[in-house]
Amino acid sequence: MNTDASPILVVEHLAKSFGGVNAVNDVSFEVQLGSIVGLIGPNGAGKTTTFNLISGRFTPSAGLVSFDGVPLTGKRPDQIAKLGISRTFQGTRIFPKLTVSENIQIASIAGANIGFWSDWLGLPSARFIEKKAQERAYEVMEWTGMQGVANSVSGSLAYAHQSLLGMAIALAMRPKLLLLDEPFAGMNPGETQSAADMVLRIRNDGITVVLVEHDVPAVMRVCEHIVVLDQGRKIAEGTPKEIATNQSVIEAYLGINEDA
Repeated sequence: MNTDASPILVVEHLAKSFGGVNAVNDVSFEVQLGSIVGLIGPNGAGKTTTFNLISGRFTPSAGLVSFDGVPLTGKRPDQIAKLGISRTFQGTRIFPKLTVSENIQIASIAGANIGFWSDWLGLPSARFIEKKAQERAYEVMEWTGMQGVANSVSGSLAYAHQSLLGMAIALAMRPKLLLLDEPFAGMNPGETQSAADMVLRIRNDGITVVLVEHDVPAVMRVCEHIVVLDQGRKIAEGTPKEIATNQSVIEAYLGINEDA
């Protein structure tokens, strides 16, 4: 992590209520450029809701989010994506009947912002972008090690490979910031290690990463900074060592407290 870096993402007093229930309540944190930040907490802590607020799927009840100096509040998900934020989702969001390569090409074309009519009419710009999307898909598959399953139907892949495909789809859009929602869920220890190595490679390739994850050892291994939520509030943040020894975190989440 570059300690001299500026924050690429700033979350200020973020809040979201659903029917009077505060899913996120006055949460603030910053993500430094070139870092890997973990967002952890028990089920219902507000982690995915925070992701949805950052990516524009939800509108905040209060607070502000800014990315690279640009306020995100009020922007649609597609507008936010064009600024350079890509995300994955819990479970997998793929086209199961299409091949791995086709899924990644679609993301590449979406990132290139080709219009419907250009695509439908087969204009030269559309054909050029399609060619570039195929090249980008091959590049991403080679980078993620998925070239061996390029022509496999996505729905037939094992869960770990579908999760990796979700990451590849997000990377195809050339993000500055990648939001990973439970990237290690459902993986065995070997698969988790490989996925964790991939996250480190993504950061080393110049992409800032924020991840939501329940696998605390994996989070501790890859993240330089960790934010902990509980019942919608931020209860702690710091380095992995600081979080591992924070009594509030231990009582709320890590399960070390014998009275929990």
